[in-house]
Amino acid sequence: MKVCVFLFAVQTLWQVFQIGSDLWLSHWTGQKNGSYNPKDTAYNVKVYAWLGVGTAVMVLVRTATVAVVGLRASRQLFDNMTLSLLKAPLRFFYANPIGRILNRYSDDISAIDFMISFAFQEFLGLLFFTACQLATAVYMINFLGGLIIPLVWIYMSIGNHYLGPSRELARLWKISASPILSYVGQSEDGVAVIRAFGQSTVDRMVDENFLRNDVNSKAWFAQMVLKYWFQLRMQLVGFGVVTLRSKWLVPNAFSSTGPFRLKEVDDRLSLSRMPRGLDPPPSSSKTSSSATRKGAHPCSKDCPSTSATTRRSASSDAPAQASRA
Repeated sequence: MKVCVFLFAVQTLWQVFQIGSDLWLSHWTGQKNGSYNPKDTAYNVKVYAWLGVGTAVMVLVRTATVAVVGLRASRQLFDNMTLSLLKAPLRFFYANPIGRILNRYSDDISAIDFMISFAFQEFLGLLFFTACQLATAVYMINFLGGLIIPLVWIYMSIGNHYLGPSRELARLWKISASPILSYVGQSEDGVAVIRAFGQSTVDRMVDENFLRNDVNSKAWFAQMVLKYWFQLRMQLVGFGVVTLRSKWLVPNAFSSTGPFRLKEVDDRLSLSRMPRGLDPPPSSSKTSSSATRKGAHPCSKDCPSTSATTRRSASSDAPAQASRA
């Protein structure tokens, strides 16, 4: 709880410094004194620089805090897992193989060390940035700020509609990757037996390998389609915010707050480009490294499904590879 309160204070100060720098820039450029005054210019530059330094310091404090807290949570989880494992009854080891236990110690711990901490930091930053920028937009467009509420409702509705299928597709993607690794392991162990049964057996094993890769690629493709579906709709919601804000930019572009309005619209544009997804990528470091090392998965995380031409070329190259093995 103390960490959450501290992070909330740090994020609030971060936005105060960031928005304060924009307001100070607007005040500086909106001064009516047309003559150049070195003292005023130096003073304005110093204030703007200190506001930028404050923003950078708050970002550094947030990053260090999340990293330290994530490392502490990882150590605590590791100690609790080890203590529970030492106290587990013998039937637990019959029901859970050693490989599954090692996966918990490797994948879960690495996820807390790297993925969860950085994802939480990015989520926290985007949350405060979005809230403050929307509040600024509502303040600048006055009574039309009420139109932001339907956009927020649309955003939340699309997000809730996206989360369920995204999690299921991520689960299917991981499940379909496991048979590939197990099949390659079995093929490596029985390579002498496969070669002994002739070329037809080699071709059948290669076709089976490509079939399992195709199943995994179908899950990957469906997940990418859903991801881009979500991104497109988030872009449209961001476009609605930019449209509402730009309505008030043109009549007031040459006023005293014109530069601040331009800067704020630029933030709106960057805000509309930021939403990428509500769930972390379903990539597994162990699965990816194992597939790369064994050569089981011919298509990486960002490539399409295997084609029939690749199948034929791999089938024709299989005897040569088997003879060299």
